[in-house]
Amino acid sequence: MIIKFSDNRIKQIYGIVKNNYKAILIFFAIDFVVYLAHVRFGINFHVPAIPVSIMGGALAIFLAFRNNSAYDRWWEARKIWGAIVNHSRTFAAEILAIVGKNEQSKEIVYRHLAWLHGLKLQLRKQEDFSEAKSFLNQAEVDEFPSWKNKASQLLRVQSEQIAKLKRENKISDFEQKQFFETIKQLYDCQGKAERIKSTVFPYYYTYFTDLFLWTFIVFLPMIIVDEMGWQVIPMSMAVSFVFYILDKTGLVTEDPFENRAADTPMSTISRTIEIDLKQMLGEENLPEPYPIEYTSYRAKYRM
Repeated sequence: MIIKFSDNRIKQIYGIVKNNYKAILIFFAIDFVVYLAHVRFGINFHVPAIPVSIMGGALAIFLAFRNNSAYDRWWEARKIWGAIVNHSRTFAAEILAIVGKNEQSKEIVYRHLAWLHGLKLQLRKQEDFSEAKSFLNQAEVDEFPSWKNKASQLLRVQSEQIAKLKRENKISDFEQKQFFETIKQLYDCQGKAERIKSTVFPYYYTYFTDLFLWTFIVFLPMIIVDEMGWQVIPMSMAVSFVFYILDKTGLVTEDPFENRAADTPMSTISRTIEIDLKQMLGEENLPEPYPIEYTSYRAKYRM
């Protein structure tokens, strides 16, 4: 999640140009060709302004809808992981208070940390699950590769462990129900996150937004070249860039689990929960919080 852009304006401009130079070159090429055709070859395009203005209005509506919907997905993802923080602390506190600080409760808490990191890795579609497996016992590590949905299976094992505690009369019926309710809430959080990950933003909004965007970008300089002359190049580029950045913002925001700088900081959140839960266990060898990272143009972000 991006925290702050660089205070250095030059680095900000450098970052913008670096990440969008292909689009900027295309804008320049379109505007330059239109200007050259008009000045050098005397071509008058006679493009009426009203239809293009209407197209620009339609484009603005599509961009507004898309960006609002994309932000809703991003914000829901952040709320889901905020709920995971709360449920994780609650679950560990319940286990330690009711079962006590022993190897059995430590195994349950560590398995929860495995679930936490496993869910993060699943959502990012990363292949290396060694971070999650480091919290499991050998039998679970051996079984781990056969699990299709590893996070779901870890919660299943947690439920079985809670049921075992009840059979051993280490917890009451009420306490078992309380633990199962917390696990259900964790399942709910996982399901909501998986829904965001697997639900593609409606394709037709992307298609028509891109269609309107590039049609508008092509026709815009044809309308104003008669009045503006060479100034059509910087002015048309500026307007085109504004619409393009709005479109790109929506594209980036709508998928919050892709392990990019602007995405939900699952690594930072997972590490924060890990530190909290290990402190609850009384451990002293705690991992360091994830550091703030920087892009090539010095924007601050958390992973």
